[in-house]
Amino acid sequence: MSSFYHPNSTSQDRWRALILFGRNTASYKFAFGKALLTAAEQGLNSVSLEQLAPTYTDELISHLISHPKQTTAPSSSFLEACSRFNLGEISREDLMSIAVKIGFKDVVGAFQNLKGSSLNNPFYSDDLRESNRLILHDDLLRLSDSSSISDLRSETESRWRLVESAWSLGVSERILAVDADEGKLVLRTNRRMRTNITSCRDALNGYQKGFCFYCFKKISTQAPNLGEVDHFLPFSSKELLPKANIDGVWNLVLACRNCNGAGEKWDQLPHYSYLERLHRRNEFLIQSKHPLRESLINQTGQTERNRVTTIQERYNDVAQGIAPSPSSCWRITPVNPEKF
Repeated sequence: MSSFYHPNSTSQDRWRALILFGRNTASYKFAFGKALLTAAEQGLNSVSLEQLAPTYTDELISHLISHPKQTTAPSSSFLEACSRFNLGEISREDLMSIAVKIGFKDVVGAFQNLKGSSLNNPFYSDDLRESNRLILHDDLLRLSDSSSISDLRSETESRWRLVESAWSLGVSERILAVDADEGKLVLRTNRRMRTNITSCRDALNGYQKGFCFYCFKKISTQAPNLGEVDHFLPFSSKELLPKANIDGVWNLVLACRNCNGAGEKWDQLPHYSYLERLHRRNEFLIQSKHPLRESLINQTGQTERNRVTTIQERYNDVAQGIAPSPSSCWRITPVNPEKF
């Protein structure tokens, strides 16, 4: 994670670090993050809890409908209130009052903590004791000016769906496989059970910081710079790797349209120089929490050394089967310096 986030990281990278690498003990941070993005889009320099409450609670009550488990704690008074609202037992006015009173109790202080430390260059300051408001810093407001704010919103939603799916299925008690299926990440706990979780594009874009895996051109989760899901080792190499899961997260990257198609990489084997980049991207995924972490470990190995060996051996098997020399495989000169 340290190579993903450093003191000179952009505001987008710092936001992604909080969402992708922060602790996941409850889903408050995802709802709170989306509420902060909404406040930033409104150009607010400060925001009261009363102003944050509608977006914050709407996000939570929406997710509670499909995934009642939104925390690892035995109970939560605020989440119980959200569930009671969904059942028609309390009014929206009552729910807003409860949200302001107890809904932000822990998330305001915890949101900007990363690996036990406060975030450098925080996105907001807490002025709750004096004015019951948050002071929004320039870095948060800049997110609304960037072309990536829609990506940050969809990445936050995608991360939320991964986490709540793991909780609802009891991830710690199961061996999970998160694979690609028609552009979606699909959670499989056995041959009969599969659950569509989220878009591959939304789940992977943050780990590549919004850049094409190969050329580092800017890509997005939406048009016009829509990133395309690419099999690093070609889909056609399935027969050469009968024991490997070609559709596994370990082998999926996002690429711009020029690199993934239009006479470029398409179904070719990439140059071996990209292996280190693939490994680094996968380690970012592993440093985040389940189910992507467990999926990558199950697909490539328990230790980093094992994972390096695994992808190298798989690459070699494919190279020997479809290309006379790995040095002649497809590659492109990056348009920017190393981005992730």
